[in-house]
Amino acid sequence: MSFFWCIVVIIFIIYIFAVLLTYIAADYFQEVDPTTQNSKEVLSKYGGLVPTMISLFMAISGGDDWGNLMEPLTYVSPFLEPAFLFYILFMWMGVLNVVVGTFVASTADVAAKDRERMEKLELSKLAEYMSNIKTFFQEADVDGSGSLSWSEFRNHMQNPKVKAYFQALELDVTQAHVFFKLLDKDGDDQVSFDEFLDGTMQLRGQAKSLDVNLLLFTLKKAFKDMSNFQVSVGDELKQFRQEFEQATRPSSASLLGVPAS
Repeated sequence: MSFFWCIVVIIFIIYIFAVLLTYIAADYFQEVDPTTQNSKEVLSKYGGLVPTMISLFMAISGGDDWGNLMEPLTYVSPFLEPAFLFYILFMWMGVLNVVVGTFVASTADVAAKDRERMEKLELSKLAEYMSNIKTFFQEADVDGSGSLSWSEFRNHMQNPKVKAYFQALELDVTQAHVFFKLLDKDGDDQVSFDEFLDGTMQLRGQAKSLDVNLLLFTLKKAFKDMSNFQVSVGDELKQFRQEFEQATRPSSASLLGVPAS
């Protein structure tokens, strides 16, 4: 709709200028011979309302150089040259800039509405996903403790409908025990709802997501074991050094020159 009204405004302004130029050109042809070269140039470009409107449109749209279109007007009246320059400046600096600004504002408004719509859609999907996860957790938590044990999780996953349900949630549970271990972040063999929700959000997606998280889990465990091993080796080396120093330290008797008995 904005595009339509912009076109209407441009056509209306061109029409107003075209009426004025056509009226002045008509007076010009009453006073000069229309067969002269100058008259023919004026007639070809400003000999009527339609040719004048076309010439004015070409002057601002790049259809013809505005200098060439202004030259015939100098034959009609010396005042038409500054008037034509005013038309060019008015259309370029005023009207066309307003039109461009309207289009930019309209495009920005459409983009903002589209972004807002996408945000609402994503929030709706997230809320639905969290609701489905909560339903699964409550069904699996048989004893109502507020956390899932490995046995509860394993028993619940025996149901083919539950497996299909997980697939619908974009969660790969083909390796159920690994999946449970990744959810159990504190390693107490109990998965709370917060752990379950955070874990499923991270593991959501293709099988590659589970593989990557399994690799991260393995690396963290290996790093922890390595740290413990380093501390253990450091303690043993420290103890060995102390024992070695005690064994090689000369006794007080040897320092006084008393032979050992």
